[in-house]
Amino acid sequence: MWDARTPIHARSEYYDVEGFKNGTSSLHALEVDELLAAVGGSLEGKRLLHLQCHFGLDTLSWARHHGAVVTGVDFSPVAIETAAGLASELGLSDVARFVESDVRSLHLGETFDVAFVSYGAMCWLPELSTWGQVIARHLAPDGVAYVAEVHPAGSTLLDEPGTTEMVVGYPYWTEPDAPLRFLEPGTYADFDADIELEEYVWLHGIGDVVNALIGAGLRIEFLREHPFTVYPQFPYLEEEGGIWRLPAEMPPFPLLFSLAARQPVS
Repeated sequence: MWDARTPIHARSEYYDVEGFKNGTSSLHALEVDELLAAVGGSLEGKRLLHLQCHFGLDTLSWARHHGAVVTGVDFSPVAIETAAGLASELGLSDVARFVESDVRSLHLGETFDVAFVSYGAMCWLPELSTWGQVIARHLAPDGVAYVAEVHPAGSTLLDEPGTTEMVVGYPYWTEPDAPLRFLEPGTYADFDADIELEEYVWLHGIGDVVNALIGAGLRIEFLREHPFTVYPQFPYLEEEGGIWRLPAEMPPFPLLFSLAARQPVS
């Protein structure tokens, strides 16, 4: 599925690769501000591991705009090839590399100052304990894991075109052997794309995320819930400056969460 999606995404308005090549960053203020604060204000020269990087725009943004030395990991060979091609085209190959691997079995044999995970990554994993262990295994002492993700409460709401109100339509959790199955045309980046492939997603609660990291030995430094999101998740959201919020007449509701966890020094 991701091999088929990547070429569509790379030419979509949603990802705006041409704008990216011309200097824009794919990162949002939320993750930039929070991650920089968590690492003491600067990523210059720090080693950043981006898990489930797709075709690398965020990975390369951390390198190009914030001075990080980055490694992106994804299990799609097409995505990795596309990312490596962008790095070469932009003259970033000396500070950016891309590794093809299933995140659950990743063993790079080295550690990083930062592990980064963002937006729509964890729903593709059947369970999170292995994910937490992979992060901990690749963090140096005092290293920071930073996650910005779709809030699991928001993932319970119906999001079909034409939906006009907040209606719970999906479970808060799924079991590893019972994912949700979808078969819909297009992709989230191009609804009109000529593609229709099965996809399976798993829903994880906030407790699942936090406990996966704690269970791997990391120390949670903050967990924040946000009443906005960075994409038009629901038809009734209102956009301003690249941020989507619920209309004022709807009750406050978390749409994103973010957290930082640190590797103990000893």
